[in-house]
Amino acid sequence: MQIRGRSELVALLVEGRFPIEPIRGELAQYPWDVEEPLVFLRREHPGAVLQRFVRGELSAAQVASWAAALELRDDVGFTDQDSAALQRLIFVLANPEINGDLTFESARVLLAALEAEPLDIP
Repeated sequence: MQIRGRSELVALLVEGRFPIEPIRGELAQYPWDVEEPLVFLRREHPGAVLQRFVRGELSAAQVASWAAALELRDDVGFTDQDSAALQRLIFVLANPEINGDLTFESARVLLAALEAEPLDIP
């Protein structure tokens, strides 16, 4: 088995490559803390994952698992202008027990928010 570098693994995670668990398992070999983000989450990343959910390619549980794998990672950064809103979006998706289950309607609302300027996550 080829050993993949941390940057490659974090990029796969951010891009929403499924299944998530093998990526998380490989990332577990690296320390949690890093000085600088290795990969930046941009609007198109959660947008692509939500589009796959709406098309029926991913379940709500898979979307939550993806977001939970990203939440609070030091090696994932956010663009300055969208930082707070993208962090809020990841929190919303990662915590359905707090924020409510992801539905087709809520996914469409979030997708519309991702297209808006400024980015504002409900």
